[in-house]
Amino acid sequence: SISKKFGKAVSRNRRKRILREITRKHMDNIRKGYDIVVVSRLRNEKEIKFADLEKDFLLVMKRAGLLEGSLDGNISTGNNPSS
Repeated sequence: SISKKFGKAVSRNRRKRILREITRKHMDNIRKGYDIVVVSRLRNEKEIKFADLEKDFLLVMKRAGLLEGSLDGNISTGNNPSS
């Protein structure tokens, strides 16, 4: 569930649909045996973009050591100036 501080039901449901699709899309690359809880934080942006949420999700999964497979080496952590 998402708090009402994210706006009206339409925007909350859109964010939930995007997060569900991102996890479904990358389920094969997430290590098995873990329960993952996704907490969406409020941003200043009115409309969040799928690509931005996907990039953030994959970055967090990589930092947590929960990504495996081909995506593991293709995600920028933001610490490398060449990325």
